Amino acid sequence: MAAGADRQSGVDHQQHDRRRRQRAIRRDQRRGHRADQIRALQVAAENISINAIATCAFDIPNDVFMRWVEDHHATRDEAAEWVPIKRLGRPQEIAAATLYLASDEARFVVGHVLTVDGGFTAQ
Repeated sequence: MAAGADRQSGVDHQQHDRRRRQRAIRRDQRRGHRADQIRALQVAAENISINAIATCAFDIPNDVFMRWVEDHHATRDEAAEWVPIKRLGRPQEIAAATLYLASDEARFVVGHVLTVDGGFTAQ
């Protein structure tokens, strides 16, 4: 019985740690988002568009997320399970978001933060 309780306690701790990490990410993103919006509004009348891309859970060497995964001895497969779409992002997905924001199709997009994270921060 005690071994099962210990395992459950470990699972509870992991879930708590993941929720705490997600809250911290969302808090930091909100702070950065507001600063980007203020800058965007300051130059919008000059036909300058400032937007941002917020990423998380990408399988990119030396990325902050992947360093955290490695520092906590988690595998890529375990990290993929934390993402609602059950996989890590690819660099091409950041490139696609960047190309959209740089395109004429996004000329009316001002002060927006495009979150590209497979739903990680929406949890």
